[in-house]
Amino acid sequence: VAVDGTMQVVWSVGEVSHREAPAGSYLLSEGFVGALPQQTASAVREYGTLTGIRAWPNPVTDVLQIGFAEGGTYRLSLIDLTGKKVLEKQINGNHTTLRVSSLTQSIYLLLIVDEKHKMKKVFRIEKQ
Repeated sequence: VAVDGTMQVVWSVGEVSHREAPAGSYLLSEGFVGALPQQTASAVREYGTLTGIRAWPNPVTDVLQIGFAEGGTYRLSLIDLTGKKVLEKQINGNHTTLRVSSLTQSIYLLLIVDEKHKMKKVFRIEKQ
């Protein structure tokens, strides 16, 4: 809560830190600590949103099923909350599975990309 009585909540992946603010209140913030390397983007790729894709069961314990309304070539990446790719798979068809039984219980992002048509879809997957 700020001195003027307002409250702001901001969240990002990173280290947790806190400090005492003037007037005796505390500020708890999450974020990256330290300098980040400066990078220059040379190109921006914009993607549309893929439709007709299902991922089940969600939450999942062992095998995640992924079905596509249209067959095609897709790149699948399962990404943990730190941004690390924990599984990656290229498929050609309208159905595939991802075995996730060895992963720890957490939330993951499933990124599905169709490079040919510049389309993508992201699912929030809960691993139990």
